[in-house]
Amino acid sequence: MPGSSTGLSVEALYDPARDTLYQVAPVETESSPQRLTVTTFEGWSKTREAEGTPGSSRWSVPLPESFQAGATPSLALAGPLLFVLNPVTRGILVAEADTGVPLGQIAPTTSLSSASGTTPCPALRAHRRRDGSYLVLIQDPTSPRVLVHHLDDPQKSVAGK
Repeated sequence: MPGSSTGLSVEALYDPARDTLYQVAPVETESSPQRLTVTTFEGWSKTREAEGTPGSSRWSVPLPESFQAGATPSLALAGPLLFVLNPVTRGILVAEADTGVPLGQIAPTTSLSSASGTTPCPALRAHRRRDGSYLVLIQDPTSPRVLVHHLDDPQKSVAGK
């Protein structure tokens, strides 16, 4: 996997059904030396076995400025959606997994968003229900509780279904 010499950690999520690796890593650009970006690598296992490289990148999308470099976001995949948890604000960016196009954000609750970004990054899990809605779960390692968000299918309103 591509790395960074900045010492910041890299978050990765592999989807075996698509043979795609989703990765959040700092990328140096002219405007921002450590902008966090989500990148996909298709054919990851096949290409990696054959050439020792991560595969071809289908898309790469910079995360909003609120995702500060230095705190690595958590990733979750459910159906056609990719969820990216901001470790500082605890907000969740929702994007299409195939294109990286942002569909919206899930705002954190007041009690969770007021938490300092100095705690370890919470675990993020997402599940697509039969009715097309999503359950998105956040477990902060410093708290015994699990926060559950319910999200109606954001692609229905976008696609006009």
